[in-house]
Amino acid sequence: MLKTIEFRILLLMVGISLVPAFGLSASKTKKGAAKQAAPAAAASTAAATPAKGNVELPAIYLAETKGEVYVVHNEFKDKADAPQVLEDGDRILTRADSFAYLELRDGGVVEVDPNSDFTVKKADYPAQGLRAMFNLAYGKVMALVKKLATAQSAFEIEAGGVVSGVRGTVYSVEYDGYKCPVIERTYEGTVVNRWPPKHEQATEAGHWNKVCVCGETTTGKLDSGEDKDFGRFKKAAEEVEGHNGKIQGELKTKIAAENQRKASVNWFIILAICHYHP
Repeated sequence: MLKTIEFRILLLMVGISLVPAFGLSASKTKKGAAKQAAPAAAASTAAATPAKGNVELPAIYLAETKGEVYVVHNEFKDKADAPQVLEDGDRILTRADSFAYLELRDGGVVEVDPNSDFTVKKADYPAQGLRAMFNLAYGKVMALVKKLATAQSAFEIEAGGVVSGVRGTVYSVEYDGYKCPVIERTYEGTVVNRWPPKHEQATEAGHWNKVCVCGETTTGKLDSGEDKDFGRFKKAAEEVEGHNGKIQGELKTKIAAENQRKASVNWFIILAICHYHP
């Protein structure tokens, strides 16, 4: 009986410690109760607020969304809650008239356009610099990539068996998901397209390249409509980067809260094991 009471008290303590991690606050209570409990609530909130000063940003994260956007993580699909951490294997799904904006920790913006399925295959910053690999199952993405730091750095988007890699440029990749060609447009810099078995072709600024894994390629100059789309994207990317302070601050708070929640759960498990298995 005594152990049961102690265990319930332990559960209550852990539950209280988890409240701040889930973002609950006194603002959701009734005004009268909030006024009466203001001093205690202020002290409790100050003590429980997650410390975000030492939180490190992930290599890539979902910065902003417009419209209906979903994130698939570990096979579970949820509505996007930007800003949020993205991990290797996460998929971004956009519906009609919807956009998702991803940011790299050290600079760079990826726009996932409407009706697209885009996967973060790998994104990290090892000693040799950025290594970012993505897959476009269908749809269109546009990327503003900062100059890569080392020769070993990489930023690549694969679509339909064609890999488009850059070293610092603005470009887009478009693919319908089931037939040739993959359309790559280079707005600034140079993009190198590779496809099996050992084909490689560079696209210079102001040009497009239609590539099919069967070996057929055609190139041409960007038209006024494509130039207009480039201007729209560049403006959107600059707006996202202009919100960096707010976006990164909110993201660090979320990461700190999640770290606190995990720590609380871990302590509960340790205490329970120690208590019931001396």
